Amino acid sequence: MILGRVRGWVTSSLTNMKLLIKQLNFDQEDVRSDKYNRLTDKWISKVTSLSSACNKYMVKFTSTLIEKAVTLCGAPSCEFACDEIMSIARGERTPYSDLDFPFLVKDKAHECYFERLAVTTYFLIGSLGETKLKYMNIEELESDKWFEDKSKNWCKINGLSPNARNIPTGKRSEGKRNKFITTVDELLTEYEETDRERSVES
Repeated sequence: MILGRVRGWVTSSLTNMKLLIKQLNFDQEDVRSDKYNRLTDKWISKVTSLSSACNKYMVKFTSTLIEKAVTLCGAPSCEFACDEIMSIARGERTPYSDLDFPFLVKDKAHECYFERLAVTTYFLIGSLGETKLKYMNIEELESDKWFEDKSKNWCKINGLSPNARNIPTGKRSEGKRNKFITTVDELLTEYEETDRERSVES
């Protein structure tokens, strides 16, 4: 599995970087030395390279999940793109980060298909066994004070709880069920409105 290979590679890379950390243990008066600057530059370069490569692999992993969901749901009813946001857009995604993503669709008339595709993706991610049940917003478990969720809390969607928002089915508590199943034009309009509001506030 891609996720397992990425985690193994990251763990190995971080282990190797511990040797460099030990070399950075300088006395306070040496922190401005050329040697210190060379080592810190090397450290920054390695961290940046590792983060960039990890982000690239996680994009591939997410693409694999979406492609699998499409296989299960059938051919898309119109053109669409899955655009990841938050940590992966910043180039900071790790193999343990949650997944935030919208669907950019050509035609909102096919919204039902993309909601089904989104939910199928949620199940695929949930089947990894790394999603605490509280993120699935299961009412029966919320009321069971004796229930103890010992599942992992690693690679998961942002969540289905009322306060969750960065997934295609959106933030339900505000009645914006499909906020992140949208067209490019709608997204641009929303950004323009947000910019105007910020300009007024400032």
